Amino acid sequence: MTRTILLARPHQFVAPVMRPFLEEAGYSVSVSDGKSDLSAGARDSSGAVISIAVVSSVGESAETVLAELRKVSSALPVAFAGLLEFDKARLALQRVGEACGVDITPLGVLPGSETNPALGRPETFVYLSKHDLDDPNKRSLAIRLIRRHFR
Repeated sequence: MTRTILLARPHQFVAPVMRPFLEEAGYSVSVSDGKSDLSAGARDSSGAVISIAVVSSVGESAETVLAELRKVSSALPVAFAGLLEFDKARLALQRVGEACGVDITPLGVLPGSETNPALGRPETFVYLSKHDLDDPNKRSLAIRLIRRHFR
């Protein structure tokens, strides 16, 4: 049975790259169209991806989307995606965690991340940049990382 990942806060530049990436990793993809369908999507998913972009087709902030997902499933593993490199996105991830009262463990697509024991935990925020998914070497590492996170 194929596991499903919810694109909980899609972004026009990230979603077209994220869907084929997740399918290559062995997942099916469900795309949220707004706050109203997050509950059903979260219940039926093995994990969720939230864009940290300023705007999204969902119209809600990354913090609001994460809070809604946590209401439905406090243990749902999440990954974040964006155009920024991991070092620049780390501060945004910390802000999202703080807004939701979570002391986060941020993980980027870096050698060794795919074996981190924090993978799969709700306080672990995996971050994937568009560049990570476009680069063949980083993409391979990102697939291993995401498979461990969205078990």
